Amino acid sequence: VPEEIEDVDVDDGLLTWRASEDENHRYYRVYRDGRQIASTVATSLKVENDDGKYEVRSVDRWLNEGK
Repeated sequence: VPEEIEDVDVDDGLLTWRASEDENHRYYRVYRDGRQIASTVATSLKVENDDGKYEVRSVDRWLNEGK
């Protein structure tokens, strides 16, 4: 299971997080209030607003999703 993504922060419409160091990591899934809003290989994402609960989860080469 991929590691948990830490240091998720949203400020002035920019969501950022610490990069996964897992060698099997492939991309991130981004959630707002429990709904997936994006998939990306980047460690930041422009968002419409700062409201809501944002989560970023690592997805590995076998498509397992972290917490």
